[in-house]
Amino acid sequence: MTVKNAMNLFRDVQVAEEFRQMADEGYLDTEFTMYGTVYVENGTRRYIISSKEDKIIDATENDDIFAMPVSSCLEICPVPMGEKERIAYEVKIQLAKQLQRAYPEEFFEIFNNFSHQDGNDEAADLIWQWVKKVDATFSSEILAVVEAMARFAFRRKALSRATYEEFSKWFQEEWKNFEEDIIPKDVLHKTWYTLTYIEPSGRIKQATNARKEWVYHKQVQLIREGKIVAPVYSKTYWYNNQITPDSIKKQHVHHCREIIDSDYISAIMEIAGCTSIFSRKDLEQTITECAEAYGEKAADALRYYGYVWGVK
Repeated sequence: MTVKNAMNLFRDVQVAEEFRQMADEGYLDTEFTMYGTVYVENGTRRYIISSKEDKIIDATENDDIFAMPVSSCLEICPVPMGEKERIAYEVKIQLAKQLQRAYPEEFFEIFNNFSHQDGNDEAADLIWQWVKKVDATFSSEILAVVEAMARFAFRRKALSRATYEEFSKWFQEEWKNFEEDIIPKDVLHKTWYTLTYIEPSGRIKQATNARKEWVYHKQVQLIREGKIVAPVYSKTYWYNNQITPDSIKKQHVHHCREIIDSDYISAIMEIAGCTSIFSRKDLEQTITECAEAYGEKAADALRYYGYVWGVK
């Protein structure tokens, strides 16, 4: 190492140490981002707040609750030594208060009049047909996409809760057949997510990303645009340093085209075309009333669920 390089290295280390000391003493700003959602359980609002957005996304996908779309709160401020946890907690409280104001109890009373209505089982026969395909293939991947299809129909309210629970019980029993399957593992692993949607022209498109958060927001955007969006398909791949992540992505994209085939897309479109249990006129009127009484965020959440429920 030359004298010049040694001096540059010393200067870099010195600058890094100075920045670390400034951060510890609270002279540098730190970014805090919290994510959250709210839902009602037994008449009481429940809040889920975390710095990990994927945890909140999982909550919004819970079949037992109807959680509001993911919200976030960003705070940038200096952090004196030992104050990081306290400030992070304050940002969580700040987000919880925002959710409390955005979705008051009175709004949830109106929202629950829609969300708690049971489905009409219009898609039940179609799901049974696909269940028989699982029996014929004995494939864990086919089982996964058919289970996702059943959930899609349930959220669409094209399945009643009793029928969906019957399907869910069958899926749980079927997954036991794969518990002893050995998945070859390697040094590295990555999960890829693929979103499939249908344009108004009928053209089928797919978007693939390794970030679950990106896929969630893309999905919400497409649903708000009124597009038919199939359930997200994900798969974890194990590989070593001799294989590039890009090659794994290409493998996943190719695999998705085989699993999410034309028959599967036709089934999703058929479910999306089922008769809605709600009147568009009634829902639009309620959305307008919610906007006036509780604000645009509450109205927008009801509008979003209207798309999920297939109100045309």
